[in-house]
Amino acid sequence: MASGQVRVLGVTLTSGLSLDKHVAIVCATCFYWLRQLRRVRRSLDAESAATLVHAFVTSSVDYCNAILAGHPSLPQTSFSEF
Repeated sequence: MASGQVRVLGVTLTSGLSLDKHVAIVCATCFYWLRQLRRVRRSLDAESAATLVHAFVTSSVDYCNAILAGHPSLPQTSFSEF
């Protein structure tokens, strides 16, 4: 982690209390899991695939989302990419 940043309970904050880095990390994590699930998608039925998406992707987005709600510096388009 670069200087000027701290990670507390899985939330990355910069020295200016910006959440941009946290949002970028969460997006990267979600896309990583989506790429991993794409590899095994053919082996899963629809219900199992949906369960795995909820387990990996939705849980990453939902974790500490109360911090993100109403934050003025939150990039609005980042999470809409999913």
